[in-house]
Amino acid sequence: MEVLLLAVPGCPHLARARAGVEEALEQTNRDAVILECEVGSQADAQRLGMRGSPTVLVDGEAVGEGDPTPSLSCRLSVPAVEELVAALSR
Repeated sequence: MEVLLLAVPGCPHLARARAGVEEALEQTNRDAVILECEVGSQADAQRLGMRGSPTVLVDGEAVGEGDPTPSLSCRLSVPAVEELVAALSR
């Protein structure tokens, strides 16, 4: 299983997203490779499927609510631990 955290440089919510992923992994007793990718252009956001910063992808699928349009914008929220648990349990 792979978890990819996509964020713009200096994203203020990246640490909270990372902590949520780690907590969800503990709750599900799952192992995953966690990768972080700094996204600096709209083209990269589109190529990677970033839905705003930060975006959490579990095996390539975006977790949480949000506009499905690829965007280099900042998100005001991160996926809830419950959403991450559900994504990790699939």
